[in-house]
Amino acid sequence: MKTAHLIFCLLLLATLQIWIFAPLRIQPDTQTYKEAIHLLLADEGSDRLMRLTKPLALCLPALASSIQIPVIQAIILQQWLAMAFIFWLSHACFRIWLGRAAADKIVLLYAACSPMAVYGWAAITDSLGWALTWALLYFISHQQQKQQSSNFSNTPFSLTFCVTFGAALAAAIFAKESVLVAGLFFFWCIALSPQFSFLQKIKAYAASGAAFLLVLGAGLWATRLAFGYNLLDWFAFNHDDEAALYPQGWLLPYLVQTARTLDVLWFFLPLGLLRAYRNPKPLDAPFLAAFLTAFAAYPFAWAYMSDRIIFMFAPFCLYFVARGQEKNRFGFFGVAAAVAACLACAVLSYLSAAQGGLLIIYAAFGLFFVAAVWPKFGEEEKSI
Repeated sequence: MKTAHLIFCLLLLATLQIWIFAPLRIQPDTQTYKEAIHLLLADEGSDRLMRLTKPLALCLPALASSIQIPVIQAIILQQWLAMAFIFWLSHACFRIWLGRAAADKIVLLYAACSPMAVYGWAAITDSLGWALTWALLYFISHQQQKQQSSNFSNTPFSLTFCVTFGAALAAAIFAKESVLVAGLFFFWCIALSPQFSFLQKIKAYAASGAAFLLVLGAGLWATRLAFGYNLLDWFAFNHDDEAALYPQGWLLPYLVQTARTLDVLWFFLPLGLLRAYRNPKPLDAPFLAAFLTAFAAYPFAWAYMSDRIIFMFAPFCLYFVARGQEKNRFGFFGVAAAVAACLACAVLSYLSAAQGGLLIIYAAFGLFFVAAVWPKFGEEEKSI
């Protein structure tokens, strides 16, 4: 796909999402961000959800507000800029991981996911966290590519890079905590790399861990000094909140909200995992380990089961979605069908809550997927 065609498709999809989900632009959390920015600028108001513990997420809206841009519009502006960076960075990452053809397809499918459609353009900070996560993943992947092409290095990460990454990860937490998933990927890239000796792995973990803890500690101290509380207080507050409790159990809400992150794109995952098993690549294991670790740890680390939060796992799942589409077995018509199905799922999930309609879309796309993709996959695998 030509770059101009890809940009046109992304702009068209973004325009549809912004138009369809305009009524959801203002979310329940929006008011708390607005209050925190007013408090940051004028020392007036309240910060009942401790938004000031992550001040980097408020800097750009606060700056825009200081030049007479309304606060809500300033928050939306930041999110829309973040979405533009998400499209660019996710495409850049997949271009490194799996090539240009896979990147063109997957960025369209990623852009069509329900959380992107509904929350990406809203006046909250989730898309900022996704953008920073992609930036850190690109930082890792670009360094791997650079080191592998060098004749003077036998490891994918230098100690200097490890220190830099640890510091950058810690700083990004003060914008959005979801960036920690990039740290998981970095951890598994080192742990599962045959290029690292055991001693090199220990040195890499020590260097990145020391930088991470140093910057994190400085940030916690600075925010407590400036505002009277920090991320540790915010974490404890959210776990004590009655709204986070699930009297009927957390497992079903967790699975339902996880399913809503990718909707019909989950059909591609078994195909990608099977391809990874039959024709493994170096990044398959780190991506799978990072996803399984994040998925298992999330219920113990965070009490809220929401698709817009769980969507931070999406890069790991999308890697295997892309693996399942290698060698052009799923052409433009198939990608268009998946994008349309994702958009329809988002509409039904968040505007009408028509669960029966969701099941119909899942069933229809599932049949289409099996008929159009699986036979071709089997034939091509035999020829490898």
